[in-house]
Amino acid sequence: NGPVGTIIPANDTANTAPRRVFEVGAAGNLTLDGVTVRHGRCVVACATLGVEGGGILNQGTLAVTNSTVSNNTATNGGGIYNSGTATVTNSTLSGNAATGDGGGIYNNQGTVTMTNSALSGNSALVGGGIFNYIGTATVTNSTLSGNSTTTSGSGIFNSFDSTATVTNSTLSGNSAADLGGGIYNGGTATVTNSTLSGNSAKYGGGIINEDGT
Repeated sequence: NGPVGTIIPANDTANTAPRRVFEVGAAGNLTLDGVTVRHGRCVVACATLGVEGGGILNQGTLAVTNSTVSNNTATNGGGIYNSGTATVTNSTLSGNAATGDGGGIYNNQGTVTMTNSALSGNSALVGGGIFNYIGTATVTNSTLSGNSTTTSGSGIFNSFDSTATVTNSTLSGNSAADLGGGIYNGGTATVTNSTLSGNSAKYGGGIINEDGT
């Protein structure tokens, strides 16, 4: 019935369940199509693999298509925590939160590809939309808007030895209390045919490039 009619929650209400919704092991392969994943919570500690991935923790292969990942919380990776290969297509990640890094997505030495999708209203200490740590993140035909951090990289935080590629996309209305309202780059970032508008930060409202390319 699509993401409005097919809901997979960790609990009926947000920020209460001590568990994530999905966990994909290193040998696992999960495809989600036309569903909503919500209300997962791994802040203090989930039963397995600690405090990462409120909605989905992926160590294998994950495909999220025509779906919504919303209102999940974790210490790192409120919506999705990825250390494998994750593909997000025609989907929305919204209202997810991390008390640490990666409100929407935390990519830890993995590969994330986001196409025709939206990251909106996610929040974190660092990396409100995407936190990319020694990984590869590719964003195409997508929108990152209204994400926030209490420090840096509200839209995208691209760390050292990381690669971020943004094409035909929009980063708008993201806000960082310190560095990089749209993008914080400490690695290699390429932005092509894209729009950065209405983002704000103490330093680098659109993009701040610190020791990166």
